[in-house]
Amino acid sequence: MCTWWLLVARHIEYADSGGLRRSQTIARFISWIAPYATDPTPPEPATQAPASGADSERGAALDQLERSLALIRQNAARAFLTQAETLAPACSHQQTPDASPGQEATA
Repeated sequence: MCTWWLLVARHIEYADSGGLRRSQTIARFISWIAPYATDPTPPEPATQAPASGADSERGAALDQLERSLALIRQNAARAFLTQAETLAPACSHQQTPDASPGQEATA
């Protein structure tokens, strides 16, 4: 979430050269980050003991890590959106793709 706010600040300061209002920039990031808040959470990793072997253990660990990161990203997106909406309540929360030149923020 901190990275997203740093991107917002940089975008306001540098990317738009002062051409967009802050509320427009925040609205842009809201539209980019909103899908992360509703991403489906991966299913719980299998609770059965994995077959013996390093590859099976590594696979189970990666499944658990993927689920954990998805939950962290989803929670961060929800927190970001809550904070951003208090800063720009009058902003449009959706933007058309042609209204936002540049690169989208990614998690």
